[in-house]
Amino acid sequence: MKYQHRKIGMTLVEAIIILVVFLFISISIFPAFLMATKLNMVSLAANVTDISAQQQIESLYSYSATGKLADALITLQKSYEIVTDGNTITLTKSDTITSTIIILEKDKPAGGMTSTKITVSLVDNEKQLIPSHIETILVFQ
Repeated sequence: MKYQHRKIGMTLVEAIIILVVFLFISISIFPAFLMATKLNMVSLAANVTDISAQQQIESLYSYSATGKLADALITLQKSYEIVTDGNTITLTKSDTITSTIIILEKDKPAGGMTSTKITVSLVDNEKQLIPSHIETILVFQ
């Protein structure tokens, strides 16, 4: 009687070849995953500064809609360091994540208007991100 020998499974050589092919595919795809992760981290950090700048400008807008610049500064002096130089008022604040600088220029571009520039940057800026910057003109009552 003759036995028929059926090949079941795979040989060690076939398994090694499959592993080598999988290794080459993995090595070629890995830099794309690494770049996507880095891009995601930078994007999240940029979102933090953008959101903070937007919140600051909205806060100043609400002050301009409800009162005078002097009243707003009295409220803001609780959380900001304020330096006045002529018609320019500089407010600075730092917390654990961001550093905020607000520059208010009274009567610019015209009387009764206040040019407002807000710059928010990360305190620990190891990724060398460009700070978020928002400019607007507010009219205080």
